[in-house]
Amino acid sequence: MESKTIVLGIIIGLIIGSGITYLAIPKLDISAINNQIIQLENKVESYENQIVELQQEVNQLTDNLAEKNTQLTEKTTDYTLLRSDYNQIKMNYDELFSNHTSLQEIYIELEEKFERILQLYNYTVGPWNTIKIWSGSSSKTTELFSVSNQIKISWNNEMGDYSALTITLYTKESVIKGTWMINKEDPKGETFAYVTPGLYYLEINPYYCRYEIRIEELPL
Repeated sequence: MESKTIVLGIIIGLIIGSGITYLAIPKLDISAINNQIIQLENKVESYENQIVELQQEVNQLTDNLAEKNTQLTEKTTDYTLLRSDYNQIKMNYDELFSNHTSLQEIYIELEEKFERILQLYNYTVGPWNTIKIWSGSSSKTTELFSVSNQIKISWNNEMGDYSALTITLYTKESVIKGTWMINKEDPKGETFAYVTPGLYYLEINPYYCRYEIRIEELPL
């Protein structure tokens, strides 16, 4: 009898203790928890979407980088080819102009020849400006005349079998610049003299002839 009473007391104590414990535990708000879970899921989904977008940007940047690397490789190849062409051209240039002094001398010589050809052309086609005319039958030293360019000396003589004429061109300082001897076979003719600008005079020496001598200048 006493044992049953003890057992019964233990059972009643457990029941009472369980009730007290149940009353002490607060009631959970399942709806709020579900909302939080939903919010967390939404955030997770948002983060996942951001990760996908970032991954897409990374992929795009990777593609751009690969394209730029390809372009850089092409440009590097182009530069290498251009550099090779430049080196070849430079070698050809150095080879062609290795003897630059000789080429320069040839060029200067050609320029001088062209200048002489041009002068000869100007001599032959004119036009010419008359500086002075002298005529007579006796020896004569002319007055000084000014020259600024090439000159042409022409003559028209009356000559016999034993006639002759000598014309000498002098600078103001009496330096001979040219002497021309004319005989009966060449009573009419002309010659040219390339002189520097300055003052000049003629010495005319006829021998049994009458002369007319003209000095003309090529215009500048």
